[in-house]
Amino acid sequence: MQKLTLGLVVLLIVGMGWMYYDSQQQLKQARLQSQQLEQQLVLLNKEVALLSEQVEKLDENSVEGIVREANNAILDGWQSLVNSVDNELKKARQKVKEQQDTGSNSSGAPAQPHSADDLPEDPSRI
Repeated sequence: MQKLTLGLVVLLIVGMGWMYYDSQQQLKQARLQSQQLEQQLVLLNKEVALLSEQVEKLDENSVEGIVREANNAILDGWQSLVNSVDNELKKARQKVKEQQDTGSNSSGAPAQPHSADDLPEDPSRI
């Protein structure tokens, strides 16, 4: 009976040792798999970033992107044109005012422009 009990105790200890060894092997495999998944995740994140850049480049080169850029260029040109016209109108108003001031101070008559290029034909449109 003691031999049987001793045999069962030895068998139980060997079984527990085997279970411990097996759990350690499974833990190693799980850690290895976790590291591999982390590496794959890093690679996939890099690939996503690269693909996002490619999509952005394609969007810029697409018809919509080209139209958007052309629209921005037109708007910038239009704004420059409006600013130039505004500046020229200010200059013309200043010349008219100066001529009116010099004309009213010297003779009392309205001043006449020196050349047709100095003022528009109809000053009321300014």
